[in-house]
Amino acid sequence: MKSFSVCKSSITIAGDAAQTDQTEPLDLSISKVRDDGHGSQGLSMGGEDEERIGLQVLQTKILDLSAPKLKKGGSKSQGLSVDGVSDEGIKPRQQLVPIESLMEEIELSKQKERRKKQRCDICRKEVTNMKTHMMTHTAEKPYGCPTCKKFFNNFSNMKRHMITHTGEKPYSCRICKKNFNDPGNMERHMMTHTGEKPHSCPVCGKSYVRKSDLHIHTAIHGMNSRPVYHCTICSKDLQSKLGLKLHMKKH
Repeated sequence: MKSFSVCKSSITIAGDAAQTDQTEPLDLSISKVRDDGHGSQGLSMGGEDEERIGLQVLQTKILDLSAPKLKKGGSKSQGLSVDGVSDEGIKPRQQLVPIESLMEEIELSKQKERRKKQRCDICRKEVTNMKTHMMTHTAEKPYGCPTCKKFFNNFSNMKRHMITHTGEKPYSCRICKKNFNDPGNMERHMMTHTGEKPHSCPVCGKSYVRKSDLHIHTAIHGMNSRPVYHCTICSKDLQSKLGLKLHMKKH
């Protein structure tokens, strides 16, 4: 069994020579035990063995630069980093999308789901709320306005009606900031910015923002069984008698 002598000081290797603060020569052909002062010991080798090990260490460091390593620390979350490269500028791909835009897309998707229409078996009309629509056939109106005693078949309709008494306009256009007291009016207003005209004539293909305007137009082709009410002042055609009455107040 070979015995090793413990060096009292660390060994510094420079080029082909190795020196210490002692005057006695060192035998570099065999391994020496090195104490780094922290309780850990290692081997220092010389000659061809030292050069070979030094080359292996260099190759290992090069490989470390090309492969990510796990960070060590007390934190519960560990990320990936590369030697010499900071990961502070690296962000997950999901964070590239602003959270506000993401939430807006989710809300629009929910609104589209809520607006899925069903066809009424009685009048064949497509509606978003079948329960509320069926009240139009039964004439049931359980919700009454406490101010004018007008009744509605839907609580949300009564709530929108209440705004006419308060003058409140809680629905605002995101583009021009114009305010409306009814969400349907705001949606139709938004189409003036987008140029969207979802209601098209099946005969000539002419499109309109409002379905009521399409109804008036189809009377030209003889497709409209309901009467069209004509304003005697400005010659505008309206879909209902109430619509004509409200229109006449503008004159």
